[in-house]
Amino acid sequence: MAFQVRIQTSERFRRLTGASDALLRGATSLGAKRAAESWVDDTQDWIAGGKSFTPRTGQLEQSIGWRPTNRGAEVFANAETAPYVEYGTRAHVIRPRPGRQALRFPFGGGFLIRRSVQHPGTKPKPFFFADREARLARALQEARIGILDRLEGRQ
Repeated sequence: MAFQVRIQTSERFRRLTGASDALLRGATSLGAKRAAESWVDDTQDWIAGGKSFTPRTGQLEQSIGWRPTNRGAEVFANAETAPYVEYGTRAHVIRPRPGRQALRFPFGGGFLIRRSVQHPGTKPKPFFFADREARLARALQEARIGILDRLEGRQ
């Protein structure tokens, strides 16, 4: 699960600032970085605040991050379970992985063995795109600050 952060400048903006192409590329890169960091921080805060799923192993929270791209940044949650938590699941049958004959579950001090089980599905517990409007507003503000910092030589 991921999305791209890209900031483009208009010709009018280039004329108004009088900045070189290299400076504008650096400014938009810093703006995208700040926007991505803001989204990741807000996502982590949302989970820590108990507004989504209850963390069990920490794997999903640790999979949330961002990386620079050649045109901005990519924000991601790359745990295998991320889309299932975000969007929920329908009722479905769980079967053993290829090469296995049965499923094995811990149960009452021993194990329960089944060839398949009917899973009832799960409700969505949005964390990545939850509170989208507020997160987007904060990310845009951080992008603006990053762009201005670079253009004014503060970073």
